[in-house]
Amino acid sequence: IEQIDLSLTDDGESPVLDPDPPISSELVLPVLDSIVAAERCGLKHLQFPHKFRTGTGRSTDSDFHAFILRYNEMRDNRDSIACLNCDLNIPQDEFEWIDTSGGDCYGTHNHICYQCTKHYCYDCSDEHDDDEVILIYCKSCQRDYCKECMRVKECGLCKDDSCEHCSRECNECNKTICIECIRREDCYSCSHCGVAYCISCNMMELGEGFVKYNCKECDKSCCNFCRLRKYQEGGSDICAECIKLLPHEVALVEQSRRLQEDVKQLQKENGELKDVNKELQDEIKVLNDKIKSMAVQGPGI
Repeated sequence: IEQIDLSLTDDGESPVLDPDPPISSELVLPVLDSIVAAERCGLKHLQFPHKFRTGTGRSTDSDFHAFILRYNEMRDNRDSIACLNCDLNIPQDEFEWIDTSGGDCYGTHNHICYQCTKHYCYDCSDEHDDDEVILIYCKSCQRDYCKECMRVKECGLCKDDSCEHCSRECNECNKTICIECIRREDCYSCSHCGVAYCISCNMMELGEGFVKYNCKECDKSCCNFCRLRKYQEGGSDICAECIKLLPHEVALVEQSRRLQEDVKQLQKENGELKDVNKELQDEIKVLNDKIKSMAVQGPGI
């Protein structure tokens, strides 16, 4: 076993789950201890649930903290590991394999890409790619990624680094938007089509039909285009408050529906008139035939 992910989250999901997931450190840590204590333990990366790394789990007297120390000791006792780029030994002086410093990164793994599990230091950059840092931490999902596996960019609003899974691009100005800013509603993203807008472009384009609005009633994250489409499709999940956010568009939809109904009614009436007209034409033909017959036979008949 080289990698164990206990975070219980998918790509692009916040590690902070509400409510807390039903996973207990009291049950998990003994299993992890048995793996770490094995003679040929090949474990390279551990991703813990956020609940383990907060509250009482952060205490230096906690079982979780004690396990981290045992894991770090196990890694230190192995053969030395070097950065694949610069060949210097890791962890670097100011880092541990799993952080115990007590900051926001407490309990997270250092010096390894979550995707490929290759080891890098945090000082190396790619001189062939605008000196882009090779290993960088995504603050949204709290994982390290190397540049070969995942692009990590700076959020245009909060300035935190965010990986591809945890970010969107503003549909108007192409600025990177992290999911944390979207969750705080500092920026906006449609949960149906994925279109996103930074707060500046959202305000600038307000009312144009393609910008995210917030519905206070149903808390739907939806752009105007998708909200209107859902209204047109109908269904039991249509929220009256959502519809109020689109008065102009909905009025046009209603007008279009009424016109379509009027057209159908006129088509029906036109069809009925055609039937009546055909009946009258048949009667006229019969009368004309009778008149012609009487003219041939003469007045004496």
